Amino acid sequence: MDTKVYMASIAQLPYEKLYNAASPERKAKADAMRFTEDKHRCIAAEALLRHALKEQGICDFQVLTEENGKPYLQGLPVHFSLSHSGEFVLCAISEYPAKAWAAISSKSSSRI
Repeated sequence: MDTKVYMASIAQLPYEKLYNAASPERKAKADAMRFTEDKHRCIAAEALLRHALKEQGICDFQVLTEENGKPYLQGLPVHFSLSHSGEFVLCAISEYPAKAWAAISSKSSSRI
């Protein structure tokens, strides 16, 4: 598998539909957030991961968390990283450990 990076704008995503499809753990995490944009980024991140994995033929997966808090896919040789900034959400998937990072500069332009 090649390393692939996916990006989406939360402004263009159907939040209610994605929320309804989200895992119970992701819904609970989003529900605990105070701000609407944070909730949207949280749900969009998992949706982007689902999309990326589906493109690789992986439809059934479970995200677990290591002791240090890093999420991983149980029983799959796929690494992923999620990041968000402003209205953007990123997802990187790879057969190797990956790290995605998104930042919005103070000049209102996106930087990936």
